[in-house]
Amino acid sequence: MKKITTSLLLFLPFLNFAQGTCATALPVTVGTYTNNGLTGTELPTPDCSDEEDSPFTADWYSFTATSAGAVTISSNNQANIDDIVDTRLHVYTGSCGALTCLSFSDDVDGENDNYTSEVTFTPTVGTTYYFAWDDYWYFFETSFTFEVSQVVLSRDGFDASKVSLYPNPVMNIVTVSQNEVIDGVAVYNLLGQKVLVQNFNSNEVQVNLESLSAGAYLLEVASGNNHQTMKVIKK
Repeated sequence: MKKITTSLLLFLPFLNFAQGTCATALPVTVGTYTNNGLTGTELPTPDCSDEEDSPFTADWYSFTATSAGAVTISSNNQANIDDIVDTRLHVYTGSCGALTCLSFSDDVDGENDNYTSEVTFTPTVGTTYYFAWDDYWYFFETSFTFEVSQVVLSRDGFDASKVSLYPNPVMNIVTVSQNEVIDGVAVYNLLGQKVLVQNFNSNEVQVNLESLSAGAYLLEVASGNNHQTMKVIKK
């Protein structure tokens, strides 16, 4: 986290204020987004960090939960890490003018030069959450990408009766099989954090959980556009 302040900021153009306040927050759904430079006029309020100084600017977004699976908002991707993008993320409940801090993230792994941000929370269906990225650690014209993802407990089009998972509980290797070709398996902890991803191209696959601690996990099996999530216990 490298604090950058300079009088040059006074001369940089403000190009777009469309999402520059909580009231004009850009609604987003699950997907990947690019911010081409922070330009907002409303700073995150309340400030969910414990820093004494204030950022210069911020951009606002909103997310309305349509299902109960854990939501992750993250700039933690390889492109941002390679570009040494340094973000801060504030997540709120409530309404504009009366927001309450739900979560905050600064550095995912600052000791290893990963200055990105990531927040995971369990939403209430029908509730709108606001989040803001600010420029506390970097010039606001820097572009970056971020992802909004959600653990989906079930989706239409996937016949769960044709999916088998064994053994369960499992020591290390769990086998997943079904009639359709399995493209990949993502593993989530119960906080909704993605802890493992493995790609496949087979009707029967072996997922290696050896690197994970003992406990309960959710396995999301992907076949084309269809997904099914099952619970597995790691011994």
